[in-house]
Amino acid sequence: MLSIAFWPMQSPVTTVDGPIYMHQAGTKLVDDPQSAAINEDTVFWLCSQTKLITTIAALQKGVE
Repeated sequence: MLSIAFWPMQSPVTTVDGPIYMHQAGTKLVDDPQSAAINEDTVFWLCSQTKLITTIAALQKGVE
């Protein structure tokens, strides 16, 4: 049996002045439809995403 989980996500777009777009989708617990919906204050465990964030920051710094 194939089980597809819908992972919670946030899609923020910000500028120096603050957020200009914020979208959340999903629940706080994967595979639990009774779980509360995520919001702007939900904390995510980023794991190895720090490599991606550091790379993007370094590339943006190089553009200036």
